[in-house]
Amino acid sequence: MHIFSVATGILLLNGNATSNVDFFPFPHDVHFSSGQQETTRDITIFDDNLFERKEVFIARLTSPKGGVIQEPSEAVITINDDEGGHFDFKLYSTIIYTN
Repeated sequence: MHIFSVATGILLLNGNATSNVDFFPFPHDVHFSSGQQETTRDITIFDDNLFERKEVFIARLTSPKGGVIQEPSEAVITINDDEGGHFDFKLYSTIIYTN
């Protein structure tokens, strides 16, 4: 019986999210044991305390060792803002008197 393992790199690419500002772009390999089809990798997301719309970046599998990369080889990762976006609007009126 042969036991095979596969490794691949993960490259994180900017979308409208920016590396080292919105997320930490780690340069790591991911290893799959024989028969393993899924794995999980933690990615550090930076909280900047600013209200922002959803931001995205891309995780791309690269440089396989012991196997080949099939489609899909990329995943789009969405960062949802947690600042809440609270806005206050006040009504101001100006009265002008003329003679």
